[in-house]
Amino acid sequence: MTPNEKGRSRQRPDKKQSVAKRQFREKSNPSSTRPRTNQSKKRQATPTEIAQAEFALLSAVLELRQASTDDAHKIFELPESVEQRAWGGITNRARADGVLRRVSDRHTKRKKAHGRRIGLWEAPDTQRVRHRLQLLNDANRRPRQQSLFDDGGGRA
Repeated sequence: MTPNEKGRSRQRPDKKQSVAKRQFREKSNPSSTRPRTNQSKKRQATPTEIAQAEFALLSAVLELRQASTDDAHKIFELPESVEQRAWGGITNRARADGVLRRVSDRHTKRKKAHGRRIGLWEAPDTQRVRHRLQLLNDANRRPRQQSLFDDGGGRA
């Protein structure tokens, strides 16, 4: 046996073989080719719910100096029908804007969350947090824009 023959025996099989193997796997397990769907039937949080949750988190950080989403849950709980991953988006946006800074990680105390790891947040600049709270408060007081289709108005 030459060195080339020895090396070839350990190489990857040619494409025809791998295609045949894939087709066999697809026939034997058709569920593996189905597109993966989101198993959660929960809806996304509305902008109002996100604003309320962000207000709760920032309020907790101002009050306690360091707070987690557990502390924000005590102030405002997202409805059961809402995807709880919204908290991650809220903290990530606040971190990106420089409003919050992640200090450390800890395990949640809430039984629903099964002890998963969550972040402990603090405000590097309390003036920036107060400004963001004021903006959120003003946005909640602002009257909602009426749709053109609510009363059939718009075009005559």
